[in-house]
Amino acid sequence: MGIAGSVTNYKAKYMAKSVKFPEAAARLFDRVFICMKCGAKIKADNIKVRDKKVKCRKCKSRQLRGIHKDKKA
Repeated sequence: MGIAGSVTNYKAKYMAKSVKFPEAAARLFDRVFICMKCGAKIKADNIKVRDKKVKCRKCKSRQLRGIHKDKKA
């Protein structure tokens, strides 16, 4: 196993797997946000998050970001 094999193993270990069907991608990534202070996962409407109308249930922060698709799965 040369350099190409080790790169492949690295990618398989640290990169996200592709989602097989669009329903799974929607369930895992659409309308899912992460609190930037405590890391809680929150499902909410995109417009409400953008307008800062949604708060974190744990720490009451309004600083939310979209979930990273390449780190998930």
